[in-house]
Amino acid sequence: MRSRELSVEDQILMAVPSWATTSHASPGNSCYAFFGFLVVSSHPILGLLPAKTDHPDISVTFGRVPSRAKRDRALEEEVFSSSTLAPSGQPTFRLFKNCDGMAHVLYGDGVEFWIDPSSGHIWSIWPESVTFGSVTLYLLGPIFGLMLRFRGVVCLHASSVVIDDRAFLFTGDAGAGKSTTAAAMSQRGHALLADDIVAITDRDGKFLATPAYPYISLWPESTKMICGPGAKLPALINGFEKQRFSPANFQNSPVPLGGIFAFGERSAGEDLPRIDELTPREQLMTLVANSYGSHVLPDSSRAEEFQLFGRMVGAVPIRRLLPHSDPALLNRLCELIEQESRSSQSRAFAA
Repeated sequence: MRSRELSVEDQILMAVPSWATTSHASPGNSCYAFFGFLVVSSHPILGLLPAKTDHPDISVTFGRVPSRAKRDRALEEEVFSSSTLAPSGQPTFRLFKNCDGMAHVLYGDGVEFWIDPSSGHIWSIWPESVTFGSVTLYLLGPIFGLMLRFRGVVCLHASSVVIDDRAFLFTGDAGAGKSTTAAAMSQRGHALLADDIVAITDRDGKFLATPAYPYISLWPESTKMICGPGAKLPALINGFEKQRFSPANFQNSPVPLGGIFAFGERSAGEDLPRIDELTPREQLMTLVANSYGSHVLPDSSRAEEFQLFGRMVGAVPIRRLLPHSDPALLNRLCELIEQESRSSQSRAFAA
């Protein structure tokens, strides 16, 4: 659990010069299930759950652009540009849209994606200096996050595990310990549901959390905390510091949302770790602050999201999680999470 000023995307961009030379994976249609979609891909993607279907929800084509891309480029309007710059001097992320909803994402390292929410098709091209592995990291993070958002699915920037058949989410700033805590909870027998992005759906007032992919991205020091001092996991991609942690158990179907733990600042306080109550206003602001990708949504979609968050307050327990700065107390933190999650479910059944 360490604090980083750079996002994962920025870290990938900074690593470009040291990436392995392989730029493309071998082609061949592969089908996967993640984020509630059945996805067919023109190239295999490492780490995803295979699936079988003749009717995919999403199609991903690597190494090609949509036939209309050249025509649409003149019609595109830039709707978002990141303030951070890549080594190329370009913004690390730029988003363009045209009048019929097609989105075009341009990364500062030259990777490009086109997203058509209506047809469910995604295309990508990239320069020879970029590996296929890094392209898939963009795909499984920001790009599918955008596809979910464009299709009206609310997402939280969070990691999640399943405790007694309910999803519990960990939200917070970069480096707060979301992924590390999810990995530690999985080592205690709780199935992983998602890392980084959790999709939330509202079905007649019942909130469901949707599974993502069956691994967690960990920094090396987190790997040592979870797996032991001598542990070394596979790199997420060649030349990138983060490692791939694959828990023994993965929840591959949606489950009811049981609660949300929002990480506060770590310190060496004698009363830490602990879990604090939040006022309804603090709960709402916690949800808003951890909404994934809301800055690229139109005002109407943001209003709908705010209404859903309002319904979640009071219906879903939302607590402040205050960890201790000593990594040796991570297990104690996990014990508190288990106690609070089971206590909140008991209160819900009693009501």
